[in-house]
Amino acid sequence: MRWDRDLMAGPDDTHTLVTTTVAEWQAAEDAFLTGVDLRGAATVAGFSAHPTIEASTASHVELTGADLTRLEAIEVAWRNCDLANATLATAGLFRTTFTGCRLTGCELTGAYLNQVTFTDCRLDLTGWQTAKLKQVRFERCVLTGADLTDCQLTQVTFTACDVDQLALSGTKLRGLDLSTCRFKQLDVAPQQLRGLRVTHAQAGQLATQLLGLTLVD
Repeated sequence: MRWDRDLMAGPDDTHTLVTTTVAEWQAAEDAFLTGVDLRGAATVAGFSAHPTIEASTASHVELTGADLTRLEAIEVAWRNCDLANATLATAGLFRTTFTGCRLTGCELTGAYLNQVTFTDCRLDLTGWQTAKLKQVRFERCVLTGADLTDCQLTQVTFTACDVDQLALSGTKLRGLDLSTCRFKQLDVAPQQLRGLRVTHAQAGQLATQLLGLTLVD
């Protein structure tokens, strides 16, 4: 995949960042952060305003179950953070990276992602319905049971991911490559498979699952 430009993994000079806690972010009237090193855990479920963070890093941040609806994150590096069961519905994520993060059960319905990378992350049971993903990479991630129903995928890659029981109904799959990924079943209609790139073994699995065929040598 060719990218418009390299993704930032947060600010180039992390020494200039000001350490800020999640509690301070939640308490701020405008909930706007820039140039910070975010730490700590959420103290309440939601934010008093539209949460925005840019040109920052977030390390070992605890946002389990937090309401981050309409979150806007621009050039943010999330590292070893816990966002399990958090709500990021209609969020906008731009030139942002997630490394070693836990997003199990995270709600991303209607979100927009542009130039985002997930590396070594848990994304199982995430809900992405109607989300738009452009130039998004999933590398060595667990996406078992994730729901990408009715999504728009543009230059999206899955590399060495576990995508078993991934729901893809209503999502165009032409050009999508799952050949390096692991799955036993996909929640997908047979007519959607045209243009999907898989291995011969994976094609056999899909033929058995969707068409009831028994392949012989």
